[in-house]
Amino acid sequence: MKEYASDKIRNIAVLSHDGAGKTAVVESLLLASGAVTAVGVGKDNKHIMDFEPEEIKRNVTIQLGIAPCEWDGFKLNFLDTPGYSEFCGEVRAALRACDGILLVVSAEAGIEMDTERAWDYGVELQLPRMIYVNKMDTEHADFFGSLEKMRAVFGKSIMPLQIPIGEGADFRGIIDVCKMIAWEWTSGNIEEIKVPPQYMSKAREVREMCMEAAAEGDDELLEKYLNGDELTLEELRFGLHQGMLTGRVCPVMCGSATRHIGTTELLNRLVRYMPDASQKVMMGTDTKSGDPVMVYPNKPFTGFVFKTLIDPFSGKLSYIRIFSGELKEGDKILNVTQNKEEKLGKIFTLVGKEQVPVEKATAGDIVVLPKLNTAKTGDTFATPEFPVVYEAIRFPNPLHTVALVPAKKGEEEKLTNALLRISEE
Repeated sequence: MKEYASDKIRNIAVLSHDGAGKTAVVESLLLASGAVTAVGVGKDNKHIMDFEPEEIKRNVTIQLGIAPCEWDGFKLNFLDTPGYSEFCGEVRAALRACDGILLVVSAEAGIEMDTERAWDYGVELQLPRMIYVNKMDTEHADFFGSLEKMRAVFGKSIMPLQIPIGEGADFRGIIDVCKMIAWEWTSGNIEEIKVPPQYMSKAREVREMCMEAAAEGDDELLEKYLNGDELTLEELRFGLHQGMLTGRVCPVMCGSATRHIGTTELLNRLVRYMPDASQKVMMGTDTKSGDPVMVYPNKPFTGFVFKTLIDPFSGKLSYIRIFSGELKEGDKILNVTQNKEEKLGKIFTLVGKEQVPVEKATAGDIVVLPKLNTAKTGDTFATPEFPVVYEAIRFPNPLHTVALVPAKKGEEEKLTNALLRISEE
């Protein structure tokens, strides 16, 4: 995979309540972008992102996974997270590495407990949010009902950029209210069509909402809107983008991940509206002086280990978000947290469990570094000349504790080593 400049990178954590189809959405996005050629369907246990034995056995996501794809000259790093609240520590880890949140909502179930939890995470961390209403082809799908509930719970920032053509078994396409065009899916083929007459009134109503939201954050656009002039497509997109970055607007898309309806358009909007990685400025601590320091992407290398995985074949894998500088094979870097130096071997990224080599990575990117002896989740790495440390992840407190006793006498050491490996993750 080639190197991308920071402003061409989008880091997106995908969150939802369990069962909303977030993993299916991620895999559909990978398929649409050409990053993979096939994906799992339903409970066939062939999902790219769910590859651990327990995930395959239970057909659920239980750990954070990463998956990059390339689209229209941009790189999108998706962080697929568990939906069950028992694994919310994995969600917390993903939020330290991302710049925006894609919140997946089931068109059947609507807002659920962990949907609200995910939204609250975004508010707490001031992360821009976009919503994808999935499962529009299911029996009890209700887009506008879900939309109404979202606006009631999350506020008026909820702003649909699309509306569906049909619902349930009749779902066959989407309408882009910004461009006022539609796409219809028939027999696996997509066709651009005019907005069907029976949807024209609703599409215009929603477009008017979008124009008002776009105008509110910019004096020139607001003056134009209040004078009764219609915003151009470019002005509309600009206003919505600015609104999303400030949290004033949360764009809403819709589709069906299992039928791959709407995922191409979702990719386009993730590129257009999600913040680029060059805008990320971190607050760290200079370990020499103890003073706080602002770390911009053009500073020397710093990176943060947001996840550790002990792979039975590859050994320890450290997932790192690069916040500044660049990284290449053979570099000597300092584990600032442990005050120990390491020399880099290979650098790669992952699509599920498949390793994709990376020659060099720059600020804003997410990569995996194998076999770093000292690395633990929450550690900061940097060039020795720029020893900055970042705050560790605030994981949730344990709900209960248990005592482990070896099944046989004399196996205490084996149990201790196993627990030490688990603690590294």
